[in-house]
Amino acid sequence: MLPQPLPTEAQPTTISSLTYHTCVMSYATEDEPFVKKLYADLQARGVRCWLAEQDGKLGDKLRADIYQAIRQQDKLLLVLSQNAIESKWVEEEVDVALDREHQQPGLSLLFPIRLDQSIFTTEKYWAITVRQHLCWLLRASVRKNRHVVHD
Repeated sequence: MLPQPLPTEAQPTTISSLTYHTCVMSYATEDEPFVKKLYADLQARGVRCWLAEQDGKLGDKLRADIYQAIRQQDKLLLVLSQNAIESKWVEEEVDVALDREHQQPGLSLLFPIRLDQSIFTTEKYWAITVRQHLCWLLRASVRKNRHVVHD
């Protein structure tokens, strides 16, 4: 399967007063069955996603398309697993996303989804950065949902 065409705009889609963002899906080839199911579910709910099969057969053209998609879409949906941690493709995509976040302060591009616990045990530098990102997101979520009771 060839990469899906890029959505023309990176504007969130609104359905029934809920806002959905556009995304690029980053994953290891070994996790493709899960990713294809997630992709279909997101598309069915109106979330515009960009998905490329990463078999390397298309080389530099595919890489350029992926980098362009990461620069244009709202989120990089990062499917984390031991397979992803070992994937050079995923590492490069995370680097592009982190670079975009660095260039645009306040932007939160990474949206990690864990399939296993590998992100918490690896010593790969890029994965440690993602792990820190994950912890920051969890803390922010807890703060957002914390209710303060006043006497």
